[in-house]
Amino acid sequence: MAKLKKSILGLSVSGSISSSLTYLERMKGQIVEKKPELKDPQTGAQLSWRHMFLKVVALWHALSATEKLEWESNARPRHMTGYAWFVSQALRPNPGIYLPLQGGTMAGIIDMDGYAIQDLLDPWLIC
Repeated sequence: MAKLKKSILGLSVSGSISSSLTYLERMKGQIVEKKPELKDPQTGAQLSWRHMFLKVVALWHALSATEKLEWESNARPRHMTGYAWFVSQALRPNPGIYLPLQGGTMAGIIDMDGYAIQDLLDPWLIC
């Protein structure tokens, strides 16, 4: 990491140049460092969460304006947007949301291969 004693051309600089260098402003001055290379291991768990997130976003866009307003009003006391509240609740471990997202229903016998979900909270009651 290189530390600059004076700013470049007397200007305050921040951001990236191409894909290799990043200029940062810190308390002790400006810093130039190699841009970190982020790796995407694409584990099964990551891919599963990404898939569910995309499903939740699609479900949000499928809501009517009235439904979105209801989510907005329920989110306001929590200092959140309706979208953020909806996503936070939809990504909770709740088969009542996941199964319909995947095209399933809650009717009939649901085989969870020996697993059970207990003591789920009603998302509308969570503050």
